[in-house]
Amino acid sequence: MKRSVQLIGLMAFVWILLFPALNSNAQPLRFESYSTEQGLTRNIGYDIAQTPEGFMWFATPNGLNRFDGYQIKPYKKTAGKPHSLCANTVSALLTDDRGNLWVGTPQGICIYQPTSDRFYKPSELYKLPRKADSLAAIRFLKDRDETIWILTTTEGLYGCPKNKKTIRQYITDQDLGEPLRSTALNEEGQICVSSMNDIHVFNGQRFTPLGIRAWIKNESPPLYIREFAFTHGELWVCSTFKGIFRFRTGTRLTLIEHITTKTSPWKLTHNTIECILKDRKNNLWIGSINDGLFYYDFSTQQVRSSQTATPDRYSLPTNYVISLFEDKQGILWAGLMGGGIARCDPEKSFFQTISFSAQPQSQSATPDNMTMGIFTPDDSIFYIGTLTGGMIRAEANFSKLSFYRNEPGQPHSLPFNRVDAFVRDHAGNLWVVGAGGLCLFDPQKKPSEAFTAYPYKDPSKYPNFYTALLLRHQNALLLSGLSGVSLFDLTTRTWSQLADRSNYAKKHTVTARYMLEPDDPTLFQTGTVLLCTEATSLIKYNYLTGIFQELPPVSALSPTIRYAQLVNRTIWMASDNGLIKLPTTPKGKAQLFSEKEGLPDAVVYSLQTDKQGAIWVGTSRGICKFDTAQKRFTTYGASYGLSSTEFNTAATCVGNDNRLYFGSTKGVVTFLPTTLKPNTFSPPPLLTDVEVMNNEFPLPANSAFTKQIRLNYQQNFITLHFSALNFFQTAKTTYQYKLVGVDRDWEQTGTQNFATYTNLDPGDYRFQVKAMNSEGLPSTETTVQISIVPPFWRTGWFYALILTTCLGLGYAAYKNHQLHQTLKTNLKQEEVIRHQQEELSRQKESSLLQKISVMEMTALRSQMNPHFIFNCLNSIKSYALNNDTENVSLYLTRFSRLIRLVLENSQSERINLAVELETLRLYMEMEKLRFGDQFDFDIRLASDLETEFIEVPPMLIQPYVENAIWHGLMHKRGKGNVIIRVRQPADNLLHISIEDDGIGRAKASEIKSKTAVQKKSFGMKITSERLDMIRQLYDIDATVHIDDLFDTAGQPAGTKITLEIPV
Repeated sequence: MKRSVQLIGLMAFVWILLFPALNSNAQPLRFESYSTEQGLTRNIGYDIAQTPEGFMWFATPNGLNRFDGYQIKPYKKTAGKPHSLCANTVSALLTDDRGNLWVGTPQGICIYQPTSDRFYKPSELYKLPRKADSLAAIRFLKDRDETIWILTTTEGLYGCPKNKKTIRQYITDQDLGEPLRSTALNEEGQICVSSMNDIHVFNGQRFTPLGIRAWIKNESPPLYIREFAFTHGELWVCSTFKGIFRFRTGTRLTLIEHITTKTSPWKLTHNTIECILKDRKNNLWIGSINDGLFYYDFSTQQVRSSQTATPDRYSLPTNYVISLFEDKQGILWAGLMGGGIARCDPEKSFFQTISFSAQPQSQSATPDNMTMGIFTPDDSIFYIGTLTGGMIRAEANFSKLSFYRNEPGQPHSLPFNRVDAFVRDHAGNLWVVGAGGLCLFDPQKKPSEAFTAYPYKDPSKYPNFYTALLLRHQNALLLSGLSGVSLFDLTTRTWSQLADRSNYAKKHTVTARYMLEPDDPTLFQTGTVLLCTEATSLIKYNYLTGIFQELPPVSALSPTIRYAQLVNRTIWMASDNGLIKLPTTPKGKAQLFSEKEGLPDAVVYSLQTDKQGAIWVGTSRGICKFDTAQKRFTTYGASYGLSSTEFNTAATCVGNDNRLYFGSTKGVVTFLPTTLKPNTFSPPPLLTDVEVMNNEFPLPANSAFTKQIRLNYQQNFITLHFSALNFFQTAKTTYQYKLVGVDRDWEQTGTQNFATYTNLDPGDYRFQVKAMNSEGLPSTETTVQISIVPPFWRTGWFYALILTTCLGLGYAAYKNHQLHQTLKTNLKQEEVIRHQQEELSRQKESSLLQKISVMEMTALRSQMNPHFIFNCLNSIKSYALNNDTENVSLYLTRFSRLIRLVLENSQSERINLAVELETLRLYMEMEKLRFGDQFDFDIRLASDLETEFIEVPPMLIQPYVENAIWHGLMHKRGKGNVIIRVRQPADNLLHISIEDDGIGRAKASEIKSKTAVQKKSFGMKITSERLDMIRQLYDIDATVHIDDLFDTAGQPAGTKITLEIPV
């Protein structure tokens, strides 16, 4: 029983060792697809072409489509439009030597002229015979002499020479007894045409069959040749029913291979082959109806295939390929049946992803593609650590894989399933590090017996190690992980005491993700190790002296360092904030390169250096190349063939051939930097569309050839669309533009491919635009002149007309002036005399009116003074009747002072404000005495008021104060207040307010109406009349405003009178 188990284990081990990785073939091609969702008129691509300016053209059953990299513009037959497409079903396309596009339809041929953006019949454009207009072309071909060959549906093959003056019928279906199917040039440049079962070569005189039918057995169905191609001394023939025939050409035709559903490694599922294309490298692209696209590389003798892979949006949309075309950039375009158009650049799919999705049936768990570590002692063997799938040993360029996992009950199987790192000791032994500790691997033993575990020195701690380093000057391994830094003695194979003079490792948990020991004693002390840690940045540790040293210049840039390399006396570090450069020179300063320099994400997980000195970094958004000279990142993502764009910490290595390896979430990504060719194609942008006032603007010619745009003054809202017609990484093409006359500097618009200007003034402008491709290479400028014509009233001729008219009118006026000068002189003299008389009369009248006004003012003051005296005497009388002798005496004293001031002021039209306020104060004191201290008053003057220098009419304020006391406060319960405020808001304006907190005007009127004896107040009336007179006499605007005051409950709370007197 034991021997049987061992035999089964040995067989399983051998099976594992020889098990091929399913995904280690050449990297699948990556496609960008365009369908009706992007504007294609039909999801069928019968044919594809490119005009010299760079536009791509797609033939469909529902019109012709032009593509500029961003938008698809359809062209269709339009009734009543003579220069539109001749028919909507387009079957063939070809660009001739003059840059015009030949369009074949079942209804005939039309030729598109890009400069005019119009379609013409061949007889119209080239003066060809009218027969050319009606040919139902299914295929065009241009030979080395620029002769255009036209294959028709029923009329055979025609040729049109370079001069485009004649056409000639060369061969028909009846000549061969079979329908003509396709055309191609052989390697000598001769035109060849295929029939159903053979290919015929034209030698200048006649067509001769190659004799392919001799190699085909007389069996049904026939060969039915679809397309064919000559390359590398071979002829490849695509058949509708019998797959692909590969012949050797030369003196005689020899069958090399017949590729069918039974042929490996093509793996055809159907023998119907639809199309074939020889590219610029003389390699072959082959399209099928059920198996997608094949690429045969003659240099490697390998075939690559691409099929629909749901949900991969970068795969072919459908496996039915019906047409193929290679543009001037070397990009492949495929027309699909039901899938639209697909685009692929094989030069840019240079990343290869090795995944481990397959595994032997005997294993219970699926290998994990989450690659945590990669190690190779040489290019023949690679060791891969995974997150949950254990360890993988890869041989023969990853074509043979061995899987190692923890097997319960097997003490010498892999102790843990998470493997992070590998290290080889001085004796050549391989040590494996992971989430479980350290173990020694013996590749000569079967998986269940290949490992020897070395338990961690402290059983209470979980030995989750991330990295390990073989020390140069000590036969030991330095390990680090969640438990900090540990030392393993390789001589005794025991855990040893770590040299730590200051107990740094005990005070801090040093979790390093990667460690390296520089071997340059001129830069670092012997025994120095650089630890890339998660929380304490980069640490220098000398295992000979036991000293740990933090590096503040690095920690200031990022607390987490994930990987590091020493390159040319410079330490490059992958950090959570970007790529860090630390020169080892004494004056070197640490530098951080991140999103500002083009990094797509700040976190850098790993890095490697290529032969050219470029730094390659793994991020969570792809692989980036850092140009150390230009200090700029270039990002490579899914469009470059990356199956995974997310990479893992410190999972990287380099092979002996300088091939780089990065561990990702979906396996190992590998590439050879030297095979990546720079994108040197950066054509100048072309104008693709013009919108004026948000509507498409009809140009007299194709917008791409437009050099001048002329608009009227009402068409000053313009949008210009442009495209560089660079079909590789179009989404990364950036633009700059400038409208000379409006913009001072270039507008940096990023990937936006249009410019909008509003409210442009009439005038001449120059629009300039240039592009930068995905690698920052700038193009030349494209310039378009824009003229906005001014309205006729702003043109030079209109100004000249106005000037001429004005001069004529001026001359006529001058002559008229001369004719009437004498009469005007006489009339003027008479007018002067009359004005003098009228002026004298007005002066007399004015003097008289002023005297009358002065007399009226005096009369009013005469009324005012008795009125005031009358009120004062009434007050004294009131005290006398009450036998209040003390107040009578006080009242008489103040009254005498008041009377003296009133008599003095009554003779003056104006007095200074200080005297007026003194008079007012005496009056209010008398009234306060009279009312038994029933109210208080306060005269508040502005701090900057100079009362001695301001003059006002006398007794102007007192009537309003009297009114406030008698009508506002006399009927109030409790003590009242009168506040007079005086300020001068302007040099020529005096502002006086009298505010009381009495019962209000409405209540006072009500009380007055119920009083039997109604007393009429003359003071207010006289003052009002005085103000009116002041306005008339001095022509000044003296105003009075009366406002009722209310409390928070809405009840009357007094009255405020505001006087504004010009001074």
